[in-house]
Amino acid sequence: MQEEPSLTDEGKEQRTTTSAAPRSEAFRVGIRKLYHHRCAVCGVRALGPGDGSAIVDTAHIYPKSEGGADDLRNGLCLCKNHH
Repeated sequence: MQEEPSLTDEGKEQRTTTSAAPRSEAFRVGIRKLYHHRCAVCGVRALGPGDGSAIVDTAHIYPKSEGGADDLRNGLCLCKNHH
């Protein structure tokens, strides 16, 4: 008789730790405003449900993990496909 498949990982818990550089809300807001909530690559402006706010990511050209600054000159606005 076959054992029923388990849909949970009970007893297989693993703990990991990560470190991330703090993110600036002003950077996120500033980049979106600078790019008019449009992707720098394809120009798409995706709107979210509910309040209709633009759904685009902000990205650092030089990553925070490698010392990149939260300076607007170091940022891009990207859609989910291009990020």
